[in-house]
Amino acid sequence: AYAVARGVQKRRPQSGLGFELAGDIDMRRKDWAAATTAYQTALKLQPTTAGAMRLYDARLAAGDRKGADAVAAARLKDQPKD
Repeated sequence: AYAVARGVQKRRPQSGLGFELAGDIDMRRKDWAAATTAYQTALKLQPTTAGAMRLYDARLAAGDRKGADAVAAARLKDQPKD
């Protein structure tokens, strides 16, 4: 599955999809740091509410409540109707 995520990243480098897939895999593996990194990259490439929620969840899982709250606050600032 990770090879598929990496392949998507290579084929679509401007899309956050491959990084979201990698982050999802990392979350299942309970590798919170890797998931956080992947989701941060995805969010930079494609700022979406779903991406922000994934990053929020990864930070919470890692025990980073402050970081998770910062993600939520930034998203609400950028997209107040979300």
